[in-house]
Amino acid sequence: MRKKEFIIPNKTLFIYLIVHVLFFILLSCAVIQVPSGGPVDTTPPELVAVTPPSGTIQFSGGEIHLRFSEYMDESTVEQGFRVFPRLNEQLDISFKGDELFLELPHDLAPNQTYVITAGRGLKDEHGVPLAEPVHMAYSTGSEIARGQISGQVFNENDIAVHLWRFNDEDIDSLFFTKPDYVTDVTDDGYYQFKYLSPGRYQILSIGNEGAGLPLDTKRMRYGLYWKNHLELGENDSLTEINMIVRKEPQPFRLVKGEWNSSRWGRLFFNRGLPTEKLEGKIILVTEDGVSVPADFFHDPLDSKNLILT
Repeated sequence: MRKKEFIIPNKTLFIYLIVHVLFFILLSCAVIQVPSGGPVDTTPPELVAVTPPSGTIQFSGGEIHLRFSEYMDESTVEQGFRVFPRLNEQLDISFKGDELFLELPHDLAPNQTYVITAGRGLKDEHGVPLAEPVHMAYSTGSEIARGQISGQVFNENDIAVHLWRFNDEDIDSLFFTKPDYVTDVTDDGYYQFKYLSPGRYQILSIGNEGAGLPLDTKRMRYGLYWKNHLELGENDSLTEINMIVRKEPQPFRLVKGEWNSSRWGRLFFNRGLPTEKLEGKIILVTEDGVSVPADFFHDPLDSKNLILT
């Protein structure tokens, strides 16, 4: 019996067909898709490790190594840290991904608790800030100060709190100097100062536009506590030190005036004011020197302006 033979008329064509079949089989089994972007990261970063740890005593300066739960935004690092009491020189900070290295000078004051605060201006690579400030304490002496002051700030967002420790000087002038301590307020309005020494303190809440700066009542939002100072004893914790922030209203003033015809004119003011408060207070003086009470109404296009008739 003769064996059956498969005759391949064109060997090159046969190989080409096999390759094409295999290609389409592989393509159908592994379809390549663009991965989805996933949900937007809104989780605040966390400080997961500090070396040497907060609470270290007999600290003589040098490097402090911090590691966060995710990569941090390098542009926020320099403004994200504060040291209190203030140093004589700028804090040296280096950055590497999720790690930060703070270099403190070696000429720190003796028997002093220094507080390093990572504020809410510090953000991760996705722009998410810390949920609340992180305070770390290092003492050049044999113990860490344990005093605390905390409370809530009402009525405004983006707020910081200033704190001054004073002896016998005029406390009214403290507001117009740089604070000894600064902390941020959380989204819920809460703040806390930790690791404070016993003494007399004065406190002020202030808009973030003035954080760390002397008070300027004309351009900054601020709020005071109802007592003119606080007495903090050894290891005391003062709570419910609450404040309301408000901005001083600008004085009402005339910016300019114009007379558009013989029948009407317009007055431009820096802010709006109810019409009833202006009744009888706007007087027109004629060319003959005669004073005439003006009839007026609010400009429908801008409530800060008045139309005179």
